[in-house]
Amino acid sequence: MNEHDQRESPPHESGFEELEKVLHELGEKGKGLQREDKKALLASEAVLTGVRVVYRTRDDNKDHDTRLESWINMSGGREAAYASRYGEYDDWSEHVVDLTPKTNVMRKADIRGSWLQIRVTPNGNDTWRFRCEVTLYFSDGSFHSKSFPEPTTLDQGSRQANKPL
Repeated sequence: MNEHDQRESPPHESGFEELEKVLHELGEKGKGLQREDKKALLASEAVLTGVRVVYRTRDDNKDHDTRLESWINMSGGREAAYASRYGEYDDWSEHVVDLTPKTNVMRKADIRGSWLQIRVTPNGNDTWRFRCEVTLYFSDGSFHSKSFPEPTTLDQGSRQANKPL
């Protein structure tokens, strides 16, 4: 079964000051560079534009009333993207969760030291076994994918997993 979860609206952000700063710095760095050098600069300074996580439930489902939260965190614990979902993930099903980028700008260079954080908040008891993969999309059209083939188990006693990117 292939099901796409609906994207929830992120909490109101105060602004995009950090993104504006990055764009300004990029413009300053590009002054006087030749065309090929500008392309290389743009590629190295590409920023995160989207994240997709695919969860593949194994032989133990996630209950409909268990909250699933997914983050991309950069070194220093700064959040780069986030999504929250409810809904049952049946045994042997696949679910796609699109994370909303935050105002904390993530560059391609920030992948090293970053991680996917997965947290569940069960209503009572719930054990969920799954595998996952994550894809980060960047402003230059490139992407970074990472698969986590080993099954992960989360439940009321072990609610969080961190997966290095």
